[in-house]
Amino acid sequence: MEFHGKVLQICMAAHDMVGAAEAHGRLGRIHVEQGDLDLAIERHEQQVAVASAAGPEAMEQKRDGQRSLVSAYGQQAEAAEKAGDTAGAIATHEKCLEAARQCGDVAGEGLTQHRLGMTLAAAGETERAMQCQRLYRDACAAQQPVDLVGQGKACQALAAAAQAKGDTDAAANYLEDCIELASRAEDTAAQSRGCAALGALHRSNGNHAASVQYFEKFFELARAAETEEEPTEEQTQSDAAGGLRLADTARAALGLARGNAQMAVFADVVQKDLSALLAWRNRRTPLQAAEA
Repeated sequence: MEFHGKVLQICMAAHDMVGAAEAHGRLGRIHVEQGDLDLAIERHEQQVAVASAAGPEAMEQKRDGQRSLVSAYGQQAEAAEKAGDTAGAIATHEKCLEAARQCGDVAGEGLTQHRLGMTLAAAGETERAMQCQRLYRDACAAQQPVDLVGQGKACQALAAAAQAKGDTDAAANYLEDCIELASRAEDTAAQSRGCAALGALHRSNGNHAASVQYFEKFFELARAAETEEEPTEEQTQSDAAGGLRLADTARAALGLARGNAQMAVFADVVQKDLSALLAWRNRRTPLQAAEA
């Protein structure tokens, strides 16, 4: 640290702006390693400022500083979220976006849009959150190769936001997209989450047939995943302690969905032909015979 500080002083005294920018960058990286993000960000901001003043000859040092700021701002925003400083997290995410744009970091810009969208959604700013997620989805689609996993995460976040707005049709469409993208990416875990979320959405809307359909897919995927993968030590310990495996959770959700579907059929019979139901109950004969 002391050595690089002296190098910075010498470069500044000699009006070597390229060397000074590089020294600021090295000091910034040291502060990151030491866990002092505030000082790291200050150094990288100075790196960008000094490199900008130096002109085209320090373009690489400027971009290096901006790339470092994308990472540091991202970490600072995450720390602000954990501390409950939502406004600070949003402001820092926006700084991160600007740094990513300036250095042409398309992937970093997209990921920051996703993180900003999640923070905005938690703060209740649903429309802005959805716009961020759409931009993230577009950025993932523009990458080579296409980031199918990222697109799926965007669609999942968009579904949650749409559901928060009460637009269940849009939420269902986004979840369908999420499942399709996860299938193309061969991401079984994401497929499972998408099917479970869509099954729950249809259940809340009273569409029990569709709910059963997606919970059946959820169960099939969960069971297939357990068959294909060796259990981890944590999973083995969880089973021994009586913890639920994913397949157990899926089986319970499917049973509940089927039960709800049967209750809907029963309620329909009660409403449409109560006399036939009572005759069946009294005679202990099949319902079809009672109707005859």
